[in-house]
Amino acid sequence: MPKISVIIPIYNVENYLVKCLNSIMTQSCRDFEVVIVDDGSTDKSPVIAKEYEQKYQNVYVITQENSGQGAARNTGIEAAKGEYFLFIDSDDYIDNNTIEILCEKAMNTNADLIIFDMAIEEMDGHISSVSCGCAKDHIGMTLEKYPELILDPPCPCNKLFHRNLFINTGIRFPDRVWYEDLRAIPKIYTAAQHIEYIHQPFYHYLQRSGSTMHNSNIERNGEIIDAIDDVLSYYKEKNLFERYYFILEYLAIVHIFLLASVRVIKLDRKHPLLKQFRLYIETQFPHYKKNPLLSRMNQKEKIVFRCLSAGRYFILSKLLKKK
Repeated sequence: MPKISVIIPIYNVENYLVKCLNSIMTQSCRDFEVVIVDDGSTDKSPVIAKEYEQKYQNVYVITQENSGQGAARNTGIEAAKGEYFLFIDSDDYIDNNTIEILCEKAMNTNADLIIFDMAIEEMDGHISSVSCGCAKDHIGMTLEKYPELILDPPCPCNKLFHRNLFINTGIRFPDRVWYEDLRAIPKIYTAAQHIEYIHQPFYHYLQRSGSTMHNSNIERNGEIIDAIDDVLSYYKEKNLFERYYFILEYLAIVHIFLLASVRVIKLDRKHPLLKQFRLYIETQFPHYKKNPLLSRMNQKEKIVFRCLSAGRYFILSKLLKKK
């Protein structure tokens, strides 16, 4: 059994796939397999993937009809043989010592979840920022010890997962939806008994204009409500909703107000989704304006929050344009 299964869903990424795969196949540690899931690509991506499968004994390609990134990841989970799973998006890449460091950390700590940082890279190769995977560095942390973990970036690509976090729980990524990471990762936290954090940006995320969060399909922003509902329902099912109430309330505030509402208002300040978002927050969390975590917001976020809470979309639209 390999120590790590690197799971890569691919779909029409012929211009990026070689760099991604080379970053994996040149790793300083060789105790891994690569599971490539071709999600119905129509370009040369499958041909490139097959070339690597023929060249390397630890590379496996699975082909399926187009079902979305979540479904492709799930196919990889079912096929993977490794003790740990590492997800990599096919237009991104990792540093060449990533797997070695993660393996050592896993062996030394017996952690079932290891979080690390992510470098945000522009199309010209410039690193514009570094996204910290975890706000605090706790040794041997759990969700109970550090509830704010729910508020950290819900990205699967800056995490190493023990296979049991998926196999034993049945947690999977939903198919053909936006916010599939948000729907899955907060659930995983409830099952992790030992979490470690490495404050290094091993993962390089390519900031592409065609990615989901840059997509101008305004209607699909409404799926954030389904995503938050999914997380809340899971925590209620596990009898954890009351314990993490304020954290989950603030999670909804951040993703519905500060993120989704701002994306919508930049495109159309009169769009009905804005009122729908505000009604959802007011209905699910009637006292959200008293959430103790609001103090985490910076000054700009507080202005956005106040405008959205009051339905002052015209004013906020003007402020965003000035910025």
